[in-house]
Amino acid sequence: MPIPAPDLIGLVEKVQAWAREQQQVVDVLFALVAMVAVFADVSGEDHLDGSRELDVIGVVLILVGSGALIWRRRASMTVMGIVLVVLIVFYIRDYGSFMSVVGLAAIYSVTAHVPNRLLAWSVVVVSCIAILVVASVSILNEPNGFNYANLANTTMYLVAVAVGGAVVRNRQRLFADSQRRAERAEQDRLAEAEKAVQRERIRIAREMHDVVAHGMSVITVQAAAAEAVVHTDADAAAVALGHIRLTGRESLDELRRMLSVLRGDDDELSEFEPQPRLRDLSKVVNHCIEAGIPTEFAITGPERDLSPGIGLAAYRIVQEALTNVIRHAGESAEAKVYLMYTDSVLQIEVTDTGRGAATALNTAGGGNGLVGMRERVDAYHGVLHTGPVAGGGYRVSATLPIDEASGRPVVVAEATTTEVGS
Repeated sequence: MPIPAPDLIGLVEKVQAWAREQQQVVDVLFALVAMVAVFADVSGEDHLDGSRELDVIGVVLILVGSGALIWRRRASMTVMGIVLVVLIVFYIRDYGSFMSVVGLAAIYSVTAHVPNRLLAWSVVVVSCIAILVVASVSILNEPNGFNYANLANTTMYLVAVAVGGAVVRNRQRLFADSQRRAERAEQDRLAEAEKAVQRERIRIAREMHDVVAHGMSVITVQAAAAEAVVHTDADAAAVALGHIRLTGRESLDELRRMLSVLRGDDDELSEFEPQPRLRDLSKVVNHCIEAGIPTEFAITGPERDLSPGIGLAAYRIVQEALTNVIRHAGESAEAKVYLMYTDSVLQIEVTDTGRGAATALNTAGGGNGLVGMRERVDAYHGVLHTGPVAGGGYRVSATLPIDEASGRPVVVAEATTTEVGS
């Protein structure tokens, strides 16, 4: 039963991997095989042409020449020198064998493993000429006349093996260069992804800083209002104090999240700008429409006043998704933005009918937009799903939990009532 091609390829790859890891073992086995082959070749000679029978010197030459092949990868030049001397003495003593396995292996090793090409080819050319000259005056010079056929065959084998070694060396170098470039590209990609995460975390930390600063401002206003009415309107003062408690809890939660995502030097966070809120989403939608992409915006469920952090996260998720639609979805694309409020979560869904957005968000690392979305959703223990839509287009879906402390308080002042929403 024939072996399936994938299984055969897998088996070859495993053998190659084992050979690379066990080079010393492979070299020893190769030297033993070469030794057995030479002994078999010499033993098979009938010596009717006047060649010498194998003696102690011949055995020593075979052992030395074959054994030297163990170091053919690490010391190719030295092995070539030893083998060349062995072959010259072997031919001069006329044992009737070319020791072709040993000689060809040494030639191959020089062209395949010596880094200096000029030196390698110089040694190979000199060695081949020496081998052919000595063989011509000894083993090729038979009683019946000079053996031109064996000379041609020997020359052909030497040239073929030398060229084969050079080809293998070039392929190995190309493979090594490709592997180094791939590793360098992977390192660069990981470094760039890490930088993108760091930039997004710094950006989120800036936004959370603004949220915490806003909460402290609310607490200050509420405290002033409570102080103003504490002697004249105890109920209003109690309401203000309750708002202070809720706002303080929210600000503390946001401060913890800010510390958990904050990375980098303080100098990078020295400049803070006011951040948008969820009720500013209409501006983002209008910008998308002005860019030529019809965009539908709908809100379902009972709207709630959210904490500034959750409102800001929702705003940024929609903004990043629509920005990607503008850049990559194409002129004929349409977009839809849905916000759905429930008692426990805020569901956000942004879809488009284009085709470029999927490519932009799904490339290595997902791009800065997707990194930012994940960081924001993770900061509030939410869930994010992104991916292509059947039939074309792309969908970004995020779920942000709304806890009991998420509702923003109404700021109570002495003479006015101001609603602070997300």
